[in-house]
Amino acid sequence: VLKDLDKSTQVAPYDNMVEVLVAMNQYLYENSISYKLEFEEPEVSEEGTARRVVDMEFECSDYESARSMVDDLTGSKWRCLVGDTVLVTAEDTNTDIKTGTVKVELKVTFFEISDIVPEDAE
Repeated sequence: VLKDLDKSTQVAPYDNMVEVLVAMNQYLYENSISYKLEFEEPEVSEEGTARRVVDMEFECSDYESARSMVDDLTGSKWRCLVGDTVLVTAEDTNTDIKTGTVKVELKVTFFEISDIVPEDAE
């Protein structure tokens, strides 16, 4: 479950990658035509705040579905920042973004709290 309507956004404890990966895979599998996720190595600050960036690409059947998915990511139960968002028509479809298949590319940065600060923290 990507969204939890009964709870506010929370900063997850470090290392929340498995839970995020399972939720993202399930959500994208159920709501998109195809998708790709790439997880970057997390960066942990001296204060113990971890930032985990996920590069995402997915295709939806139409603009409304794509927009709804971006909104759901923004409202994720885990504290995150959605950026570098691009929505375009898919290559092999109609050129009208409102009715044809839509490709979405974006970056999601999830924030986590760590009690352990690595020696090479920024």
